[in-house]
Amino acid sequence: MSNIIIGIPCEKKNYTTTITPLINSDIENLNIPVFINEKYTNNVIYEKCNLIIKTTEVDESDYHLLNDKHTIICFVKSDKFIKYCKENYIKLIDLSTINPYIIDIIHSKYLSLLFKDLDYNSNNVLIIGYGEIVKYFIKGLMRNNINITLCCENYDNDFDVNYHVLNNRNLKKLLSTHKFIINFTKINVNLLNYINYDSYFINFDNEKINNFDNFKLHNMDYKYLDNYSNEISTIISNNICNYIKNNEVFCYTIYNGIYNTYYKIHKDILI
Repeated sequence: MSNIIIGIPCEKKNYTTTITPLINSDIENLNIPVFINEKYTNNVIYEKCNLIIKTTEVDESDYHLLNDKHTIICFVKSDKFIKYCKENYIKLIDLSTINPYIIDIIHSKYLSLLFKDLDYNSNNVLIIGYGEIVKYFIKGLMRNNINITLCCENYDNDFDVNYHVLNNRNLKKLLSTHKFIINFTKINVNLLNYINYDSYFINFDNEKINNFDNFKLHNMDYKYLDNYSNEISTIISNNICNYIKNNEVFCYTIYNGIYNTYYKIHKDILI
């Protein structure tokens, strides 16, 4: 692996996370030259380095800095980025395929830390909405022996949960009887008046909710992992470090195009 030079450029301009994809201890263990964004500009990093490691995809404004010498490791989310890499012979490795459970691990860690900080001791959580990201959260909650009440449309019966169809009537009752609520979809904000005092409402929907006096509100967008950036960075970094040390793909004999990446992209992964 003597030909590897690692570059860690800045994240996307609309992504201000404090997560770093390689922590200092792992950088030292790799014993490979590393150019990091704290010391070098993105232009220098892409010029000098051939293995680019990020959390998010390369920002579109930096596409012109890429060429066929680059291998990129990141969480892949957009078809546009995949298409650009394929057409320009840029090798791309989806971080979620380095360890297929990495998102699950991240969200499980996040939930355990959040519950600890909130001093949450109930064993029942209401989740509103459904999708791939919700499945990760359900798995994490179940590992913590927490019972799930799920209110959503188009449920596929993948989990042993207390399921209710998403409608205003059901939500009124469920919101008033649960102390911990996690929302992943757009709901009628007037229904939030039914939440009991001292309950927690964690909102992952893109539409921000204004503060209510009767419960504790946490609006969480794609930067929510910043709350535990050190712990999440360690998970991501350890997986990348082990992957680099245990693979020979970095001799740059990989076929051009997408390496080890699923073509069905989970666009609702919040990283």
